[in-house]
Amino acid sequence: EGQCGGWFAAHSIPGRGTDEEGKQNQDAFLCLPQLGGDPGMALFAVLDGHGRYGRHVSQFAIKCIPRLLDPPRIAAAARLRAEQGDSSD
Repeated sequence: EGQCGGWFAAHSIPGRGTDEEGKQNQDAFLCLPQLGGDPGMALFAVLDGHGRYGRHVSQFAIKCIPRLLDPPRIAAAARLRAEQGDSSD
């Protein structure tokens, strides 16, 4: 009850442009199946980089998003939810 289960995967290919032969893939993915250590919370994100620095921006965001979500705070909220018997999905 209240748990995320199953499989997940990510796949990406570089975009195609008439003037950009051999274009670098700028996409990035984030998969956190137990956000903050809570098996009932998950975060999945796809960041679609564009432009000259698209790859750098998408990679930077992937590194920053988990830090911004503050896992200790999320874990504390999950514990509180469990203590209160909240089984809402």
